[in-house]
Amino acid sequence: MDPAVIAALAGPALAATIDFVSSRINAALDRRPAEIDDNEKNFVAGYVGPVALDESLLTSDRIARMRQVAETLSIYRDHPGIARGDDERLVRAITRAFADLAEVYGMEFRLRRASNGVSVIQNVDHIGQSVTGIKAAGIGKDADVTLIQSAGRVDKGGSLVGLEIEGTIG
Repeated sequence: MDPAVIAALAGPALAATIDFVSSRINAALDRRPAEIDDNEKNFVAGYVGPVALDESLLTSDRIARMRQVAETLSIYRDHPGIARGDDERLVRAITRAFADLAEVYGMEFRLRRASNGVSVIQNVDHIGQSVTGIKAAGIGKDADVTLIQSAGRVDKGGSLVGLEIEGTIG
């Protein structure tokens, strides 16, 4: 995995990458197959379903390294606001994770990003004010926009706005 690709990630794409890598490392350390689903097509091309783990490649050095990476990534999962693509420690952890995962699962893990894409997922338990998923000056005709929102409770004075456009669409 090219560290420059990871460093270019921001926001939801970086958070999704951290979640993906963390879950795969934990599966490997628990000696479980990698469960690849259609939602992970940006990380794994051409695979759906379980992918076998080669336990013979889980050497003591690799296990120690994977545990260290898992611990580092847990900080970013617990505090997503601190995750930035220019954080060398984070980029190094993700790069190491992708390399180890490729070895133990015998497959290529990679990032594919839409050139004009944005993806926002918001799951909010309680809304007391206005929450907007995407606010943009406009959307080009080739833009790839995905927005998924859910809210448990919206109080008086609160609102959940999916997309706010200043201008025309298309």
